[in-house]
Parts: sequence; C-alpha cells; structure tokens
Amino acid sequence: MVTVLLHDLNLTVRYAAEILLLYRGRPVAQGPVAAVLTPENIELAFGIEVELLPHPGEGFPLIIKKMG
Repeated sequence: MVTVLLHDLNLTVRYAAEILLLYRGRPVAQGPVAAVLTPENIELAFGIEVELLPHPGEGFPLIIKKMG
C-alpha cells in the first residue's frame, strides 16, 4: 500500500482506489473514491458546490466547480 497526500481531487479520482477526506484535520469520509468524493462531501470539506461529469475519453468523473 502507498500513501499519497493530494489536494487535486481530479488526480485523486483518476489514481486512487480508496481515500480519506479531511476537513480541518478531521475525517469527513473514508472508503472507495466513488463513495467518498460526492458533491455533498466535497462541499463539506471545501465549501464549494461541484458537479461530477464523465470524462469524455476516460470514463472516470471530472469534478467541476458549479458556476453562478
């Protein structure tokens, strides 16, 4: 097992199998990437609203900040 610290959520979606999502050093969620990186959890941890859209060529989700 390899441990990596990432702040780029789109890299996390692409390369990680399981993650621990933190907010101010405290766990928000832990487990498989698809179960943890939900719009609700991302808003809790980062304070921004996002959409998950399918990557056009690769199939994994892209995390995009909602505009407006």
